[in-house]
Amino acid sequence: MEIVDCGAHPIYIHAKTLNKIFGTVMMADESLEEAKQNLVEEFEFLGEWMQRYEYIIELGRKLAGLPQDMQVDRHLVPGCQSRVWFYARRDGDRLYFNADSDALIVRGLVALLLRIYSGRTPEEIINTPPDFFEVLELGSHLSGSRANGLHAMVLRIRAYAEAFEAAPDSFKRGPEGQLWFSFHQYDCGQLHIS
Repeated sequence: MEIVDCGAHPIYIHAKTLNKIFGTVMMADESLEEAKQNLVEEFEFLGEWMQRYEYIIELGRKLAGLPQDMQVDRHLVPGCQSRVWFYARRDGDRLYFNADSDALIVRGLVALLLRIYSGRTPEEIINTPPDFFEVLELGSHLSGSRANGLHAMVLRIRAYAEAFEAAPDSFKRGPEGQLWFSFHQYDCGQLHIS
């Protein structure tokens, strides 16, 4: 067991789980269903909501984030109380997400989303509703504006997947040769590719 520093209440988590969370967003051998189930089990293990909040905040602290030059208005997720930026890159038939926020709790929620959705095919993303959040009871423990922001982030992830399915060539080469996707404007489900 390892100790995660979550403020006043240390949390003991198995080292394999820490590797999943803090090493890579998704382990290569972790299927989408396994990732969802492991996340549910981690939250059940924590029990009290104060520990769960502290865990989410710790995930936010550990999130790699985005460099300042990628935190631009055209990549903001609308509908979030905090500022949240999302990028997607394609590697073969899979989408990988990079994201950041200016609020730790939201960064933690971003980390949860990336763990489930990053490294998946567009079809997997589109066909995976965020029902695991209901099992985690996040909706009933987040403020209304945070819950709306979480919904907006899921919509953004799905929009990336849908855009890739509709126009797989819409991803452009980044500075290191990776394929990046960029929203020029995102308004009420309308998607304009730049």
